[in-house]
Amino acid sequence: MDDSMEFLKEECAKCLRCELGKTRRNLVFGDGNEHARIMFIGEGPGEQEDLQGLPFVGPAGKLLDDMLEMIDLDRSKVYIANIVWTIWSVRSHWWIRRSLFASDGSLR
Repeated sequence: MDDSMEFLKEECAKCLRCELGKTRRNLVFGDGNEHARIMFIGEGPGEQEDLQGLPFVGPAGKLLDDMLEMIDLDRSKVYIANIVWTIWSVRSHWWIRRSLFASDGSLR
C-alpha cells in the first residue's frame, strides 16, 4: 500500500465521529491491487467483513469471486472497497439518515 493510501486507512481507523465508527469491530477499508484499472465498490460491510476487516468475504464475496473467475480475473487484479468502511446497524442507519436527509427525504 503506498503512503497516501496507508495514511488514509490510518485516519479512517481512528475516526469515531459517527455511530458507525463507534460500533464496528474492524475497519473494512479495501483490498486488492490499489493501482488496478478495475475497482468494485459495494455499499458497506456485512458481519463477516466486520469480523475479518476485509471487503466482500461473506456470501456476496463468494459470488464476486465466482463472477471474477468466469471472466478470468482474480482479486489480485482488481481493487475492492465499500462506500462506507464500517458495518451498518439499525441504530447507525437511523443516525446517518437523520444526519444526511431532511424530513422530506431531500439531502441536507
